[in-house]
Amino acid sequence: MRIIARLPPQTAEQVEYLTAATGGTVSHVVREAIAVYHAQVRGARKGGSRLLALAGTGDSGLADTASNYKALYAGYLDEKYPRSPALQPPRRRPPKPHTTTGA
Repeated sequence: MRIIARLPPQTAEQVEYLTAATGGTVSHVVREAIAVYHAQVRGARKGGSRLLALAGTGDSGLADTASNYKALYAGYLDEKYPRSPALQPPRRRPPKPHTTTGA
């Protein structure tokens, strides 16, 4: 489908910023915007939350995000807020092997 649209200057600047920031084309930016807007409207019509409607609309480039989200989030927090050595959680020692005494 071909779309011709008139955009106000502010919206045109936003599209130009998005294409420069993402390296994508205007078509890609418009497709992504429509996908996000569609998810919001569809989620609102179903009675779901708008935030939940956005789930799955992005592309992180990772195939295992759903199964590793805790580790990925922890890594993000560690990068953003590095811990000082004094605040590091204590390392657990390996458990001592159980010995049984024979009678």
